[in-house]
Amino acid sequence: MNTKGELVGINTLIQSQTGSYIGYSFAVPTSIVKKVVVDLKEYGVVQRAMLGIGYNAIDEAFLESDKGKSTGIKEQGGIYVGEVYPAALPKPQESRRATSSPK
Repeated sequence: MNTKGELVGINTLIQSQTGSYIGYSFAVPTSIVKKVVVDLKEYGVVQRAMLGIGYNAIDEAFLESDKGKSTGIKEQGGIYVGEVYPAALPKPQESRRATSSPK
C-alpha cells in the first residue's frame, strides 16, 4: 500500500525446499494482477505475449559457435534473430487495438 492507503502491489510467495527463507520478496504491481484476474475469468489461463522469434544473444559463446561464425558478426552485443514464427503472428480477427485508461 502507498501512503494514501491505495493498493499498489501484492506480495509474492517465497518457496523454499527447507521451509525457511532469508531475503526479500517482491510485489506484483496491481496492473499486472488485474490483467491476470481478467485473463483467468475470460480464458481460464493467463494469456502471455509471444514475440514470435527465435534468437541468440550475441555473446562470446555465440560468436565462437558455427552459427555465429556463419553470420560474419565480429562484435558482441545485441541479439541475432535466427527464426521468425509466422504462426505466432495474430490473425487479423484476433488483433486487438491497444488502449489505455487513465487512473
